[in-house]
Amino acid sequence: MTLSRYFAELTSYLPFLPAAFLCYFPVKNQLKFKKKNVFLCICLAFLLCIPVVSYFTCRFSLNENFFTLPLLILFFVLFQFSVRTTFCQSLSVFVFVCALLSFSANFTNGYDAVRYPQATAFVARLDTNLFHFSVSLLMLVLLAYPLSRYGSFLINSLTAPNIWYMTVLISGTFLGLNILIIPHKHETLYVNRIFLIFWSLLGIMFAMMMMIYVLFYFIAIGILESAKIAERNHFLEMQEAQYLKQCRYMEETARIRHDFHHTLHTLKMLSEERNYASLNRYLDEYLKTLPVNQSVTYCQHNSVNALLNYLIPSAQEADIDINLNIDLPNQLTVTDIDLCSILGNVLENAIDGCKTLPTGKRSIQLTVTTRLNAWLYIVSTNTFNGNIKRKNDQYQTTKKNGHGIGLTSTQITVEKYNGSAQFSNDTSCFYVDIMIPIA
Repeated sequence: MTLSRYFAELTSYLPFLPAAFLCYFPVKNQLKFKKKNVFLCICLAFLLCIPVVSYFTCRFSLNENFFTLPLLILFFVLFQFSVRTTFCQSLSVFVFVCALLSFSANFTNGYDAVRYPQATAFVARLDTNLFHFSVSLLMLVLLAYPLSRYGSFLINSLTAPNIWYMTVLISGTFLGLNILIIPHKHETLYVNRIFLIFWSLLGIMFAMMMMIYVLFYFIAIGILESAKIAERNHFLEMQEAQYLKQCRYMEETARIRHDFHHTLHTLKMLSEERNYASLNRYLDEYLKTLPVNQSVTYCQHNSVNALLNYLIPSAQEADIDINLNIDLPNQLTVTDIDLCSILGNVLENAIDGCKTLPTGKRSIQLTVTTRLNAWLYIVSTNTFNGNIKRKNDQYQTTKKNGHGIGLTSTQITVEKYNGSAQFSNDTSCFYVDIMIPIA
């Protein structure tokens, strides 16, 4: 083992560094640790693993790619440990970056074939390794902004596992194709027009993968917009139901007011005749015909009133003891749609949790108020059976056919206003604490 061979082998792993940073750009908002600590850990892992791997490769004359797969698996485990994303999201990002790395490796193979036409591939050479590192750095510079902005938006907003596993299949396909077209000997690229085909195929595949992911982004935006519109329509339906209920009540009271003068004449006649028994019976019958106003005014905020008048009756029908403390002004900086989305998700989650217990043990305490005209507080406590599902510090739905996006949607909406949402539980109660700046 010579020093030059060891140094060449050592530099062959340099592209792993920009690849590691590419993995973290889309998940920048999902880190478990501070960015500085993550950066130091990446560098430390590289400094500890790569020199040792390079030594064993040179010492025992192993194939240059002997440790590549084990290192990738190790790095993925560390990557998954350092982020809060789901497994499917982490795997999607990691396989995408691996596909990018495979493109840079094949671009390097083409460069190596130009420099050393008679050589075999996968031989560590210093100039080739530096070219590979340069291509990886160029990818890092070109993709840092789109991955950091658009990629992180999708990671934060899109939670459907099936969609992310589909992207794993896409990236895995391009990764496999890149492995398939690797030339075993560079001289084969000089046969007829193989070299031209090789470069053209690489360019077309890279452009196609980028195009697919751009299309995926716009499709995902469409899916998210559709979900937002569906949520907004649900809120408007609740407002319409409440409005129709109010209209029916007003029509009934108008009819009664119209007929009330006949009632007064009848009451006056029975009173003059001193027929008190008939008078009492008439009053009893008349009271039964009066409409019952089921609309309750919880606060000055009209949209929240409509939402609560829609959801509270369902809680009462389920024999849930519900204690409300609602103190809101009519106008807030939070839009009506977002505020009702947050409250609706919190209340529906609380009602579903209470239904897991027998009647008599179901209770909800909800406080919605403002402090110092600067903060909006939403605090909810509900009883439940203690059965929860958590994955990567995120609550998952326990309902058989549930989608499990209620709390995630709440978190995203709250963070849009630079607020915080905390969810916790013990063996019998589930807690929600939300704070949103409204100044």
